[in-house]
Amino acid sequence: MNPFEFDVYNFYTRGYTVGFLPEDIVNDCRNILNKTEWHRDEDESVSYPEWMLLPDDNGTDEYYQEITRELQTLNTAPPEIKYIGDRILHLPYFDKMKQILVKDQHKDYTWMRTFVPNGFGVWDGQETLQWHTDINDSNDITILAYFTDNGIDWDKSWNGQLLLGVKDENGDIQQVHEHHPVDGTFVVINNTNPLFQHRVIQNLKNTTRYTMSFRYCIK
Repeated sequence: MNPFEFDVYNFYTRGYTVGFLPEDIVNDCRNILNKTEWHRDEDESVSYPEWMLLPDDNGTDEYYQEITRELQTLNTAPPEIKYIGDRILHLPYFDKMKQILVKDQHKDYTWMRTFVPNGFGVWDGQETLQWHTDINDSNDITILAYFTDNGIDWDKSWNGQLLLGVKDENGDIQQVHEHHPVDGTFVVINNTNPLFQHRVIQNLKNTTRYTMSFRYCIK
């Protein structure tokens, strides 16, 4: 897989593709992260910026809280976060995806589809998440970008990796990729197929694992 080019085949058969962010975007993301004031509950392993906090969960279940948080971020996410997502989508990296989504009879025209924002996120740390799909969240694609403290190399012994898999006809999940949160890398997840699954391993305490998420519908 070429990390500088959208892997169309992998995205539509295995549910993901990976890449590297250009240095200017990495630097801008790092500036945002350095200015962020983090909020962490005592019993949680993840910190969030204030604009992602829910005013009151009212005893609601975790799924409802997650959906509410995503919808809320459409209004509360800072403009610079939304701008970062737009810049990522306009990278030449995504040209192959845009090309395949245009009908053959329309190849002489420019890109006619629209990426509609459906939520944004920034967090430090990661709790363990079991195999799941985000297809019910109305996101066609999710972009997860990873950053470390001051760009240090991520040691695999710190865990925090994203696992991607495909559910077979027996309901068993075959892992197809393991992505460690290497600084400046990103993963694009295909959320349109419920057979595409992913899970996350909690990172060790006292390690900094920043994630930015950008979620879109394709219209």
